[in-house]
Amino acid sequence: ELFNTGTILKNLSDRLSASSQAIFGTVINIFGGLVSFFIIVFVALFFNIQEKGVKKFIYYLTPDEHRAYILVLFDRIQQKMSGWLWSRVIIALIIAILVFVGLYFLGVKYALTLGVLAGLLNFIPYFGSAVAAIPAILLALMESPLLALLVIALYIFINSVLEAFFLTPLLMKKMIGLNPALLILVVLIGAKLAGILGMILAVPATLIISILVEEYIRIKRKKTGEQLL
Repeated sequence: ELFNTGTILKNLSDRLSASSQAIFGTVINIFGGLVSFFIIVFVALFFNIQEKGVKKFIYYLTPDEHRAYILVLFDRIQQKMSGWLWSRVIIALIIAILVFVGLYFLGVKYALTLGVLAGLLNFIPYFGSAVAAIPAILLALMESPLLALLVIALYIFINSVLEAFFLTPLLMKKMIGLNPALLILVVLIGAKLAGILGMILAVPATLIISILVEEYIRIKRKKTGEQLL
C-alpha cells in the first residue's frame, strides 16, 4: 500500500492532541493572566483604601532616621500605581463600550457580552484584544463572511488604531508620565521573560524602578554637589 491508513490516523490523532493541548495551554495562560491582574488590582485598591494602615506599618518597620524619607517615597510609588491602575480601567471601559456599540450596529449577537469580554481581556496587553475578537468573528461568520470581515475591521480599528495610537499614549503619558514607546518596549520584554504575567507586571514594575532610579540619581547629584562645594 502506498498509504498506511493506521499511520495516517495516528499522525492525525497526534496533531489533534498537540493542537488541543496548545489551545488548552493558551486558555490557561489567559485565565492565569486575568487572575494575576485582578490580584494586582485588589492589592492596589487595598493599599489605597488602607493607606493609613500601610503607612503605619511602614512607619513602625523603618528606623527613625529614615521614616520621613520612606513615607515620601511610598507616596510617590502609590500615586504612580494609582495612575496606572485608573488608566488601565478607563481604557478597558472605553474599549468595552466601543466594541459593544460597534457590534450592536453591525447586528452581531451578544454584543453586550462580547463588549464586556473585550474590556476584561484588554487588561492583557496586545494578546488579550486578539483573543477577545475570536468569538465575535465566529458569531459573525455564522451570519455571513462579509459580516465577519466587518467585525475584524472593527476590532482592528478599535484596538490597533484608537487604543494603540490615541487612548494608551494619551492616558499613560498624562497619568503616569512614561513615554509610550518605552511602555511598548517594557511590555515586550516582560512577555519575553514571563509570558502573559510578565506583560501585565511590566508597566507597574517599570514605574517602581523608574522612581527608585530617579531617587538614586537625585541623591548622587546631591552628594556630588556637596563635595564640589
